[in-house]
Amino acid sequence: MNKINIGQEFENIAYNYLLKNGFKIIERNFTCKIGEIDIIAKIDNTLVFVEVRGKTSGDPREAITENKIFRVRRMAEFYLSKYKLWDEDIRFDAILIKKTGSEYHIDHIPEAF
Repeated sequence: MNKINIGQEFENIAYNYLLKNGFKIIERNFTCKIGEIDIIAKIDNTLVFVEVRGKTSGDPREAITENKIFRVRRMAEFYLSKYKLWDEDIRFDAILIKKTGSEYHIDHIPEAF
């Protein structure tokens, strides 16, 4: 399985996890000139920008760098501006997935950054 397929697998797991936990998915893989937001969802009255990181070895937290946080925040600003959603309550969550063999461990961190 190549890196793109593994990334899609982790995003699908995160997507299903969010649905099962009451989130409404607004958009997947929102792309702009700065990069891509994995999942944009809504729960209650909060718009949630979700960064998905998965690893088959090592700690997925290591992939959320200061540069990545900065870029996700900039992309969120672009998204809010594009759709004129400045009055929305927002937050940034991370879903970290560790795959060991055929098992997955999901760690959802609300307000991760």
